[in-house]
Amino acid sequence: MISGRIARHGDDPVFRALGERLQKLKEKYEHGQQASLDFLRELLELARDTVAAEKAVEEAPREEKGKAALTELSESVKDAETPSCSNEPTNTSASTTDCPSFDVPSLWCPPATRFA
Repeated sequence: MISGRIARHGDDPVFRALGERLQKLKEKYEHGQQASLDFLRELLELARDTVAAEKAVEEAPREEKGKAALTELSESVKDAETPSCSNEPTNTSASTTDCPSFDVPSLWCPPATRFA
């Protein structure tokens, strides 16, 4: 079960080190170099370290996850006519003056100027 949790995080160096610790622990136990009680203590410590590492990974800021999702959505709907200020909505806080304006009457304009 611990090896499965470690394997889920593949290339992460923290989890790679945890995987190496688990492998060494298994080898020592298989070769009779470690007593059962010591094996269980070290296994418990490894499990605690694994859970702590998973919590650290999961606690990535919500803002970062949101930016990634917005960027992915933006990239999926973008075409050649997409204004440049809309191409990277999450990487820069583009000024609205850089964006093209649209001639749509505002509902908050005074009635005399609304359809002028």
